[in-house]
Amino acid sequence: MMLRALLFLTCLLGVPSYGAVAPLVTELNKHSVDITARYTGDRILLFGAMPGGGDVVVKVTSPAEKISIDRKESLGPFWLSGHKHVVEGVPGVYYLLSSAPLGHLADADTLARYGLTLDTVFAAMRASPPPQHPAAMRAAILRIKKADQHFLVLDDAVKIIGGRLFYVSIPIPARLPLGQYTIHTLFLRNGTVLAEESKPLDVDEVRLEHWVSQVAEEAPWTFGALFVALVLLLGLGLGIFLNRSRA
Repeated sequence: MMLRALLFLTCLLGVPSYGAVAPLVTELNKHSVDITARYTGDRILLFGAMPGGGDVVVKVTSPAEKISIDRKESLGPFWLSGHKHVVEGVPGVYYLLSSAPLGHLADADTLARYGLTLDTVFAAMRASPPPQHPAAMRAAILRIKKADQHFLVLDDAVKIIGGRLFYVSIPIPARLPLGQYTIHTLFLRNGTVLAEESKPLDVDEVRLEHWVSQVAEEAPWTFGALFVALVLLLGLGLGIFLNRSRA
């Protein structure tokens, strides 16, 4: 895969640029991630060519999800779960990977227009019931997401070669939401977005793992009964085998 990326970049380096702004060209070393029982994480290589000198920002997002937040309340010397809030519209994964600090690439309005700030992410979230302290809830969500490596902002992740070629290694953690991810690449120059391109990345469980996960989520009682029955059958079969071996 790395050889393929190098050959692609070498070919792009020899292509002349006509006009001030040429199309942004990107490619992934693979377009899907298969989650199995032995999956421990992965990395996706995004590489491409940009139209002349400038900077690149890569935004990685997964489908929005619903999470629950419990607010702890003190009762004497004890801390107990208080109000529970259900927050919708939370991105499962939100990465901002750039070639320079985002604040140096564009003004706040431009960054917000293209969803390149955490404020735009939090603005799309909806909590029920509404929290009395929104800032504390945002801090809790951010802390949880960062701990799981699902929210990531790196201002030196995109590497630029020769002023026209670039690449970035996108981390895919071991525990991650499933679904179709969007990898959105933007080319900026002098604070203006001049070109952009999006590519999908499919992240899904495969075969048996997907079926087991689906049954466990949609019919937990059925899954539990089947699991217990399977364990009993295995125990019975092992007992018969050991008795025959002794005989």
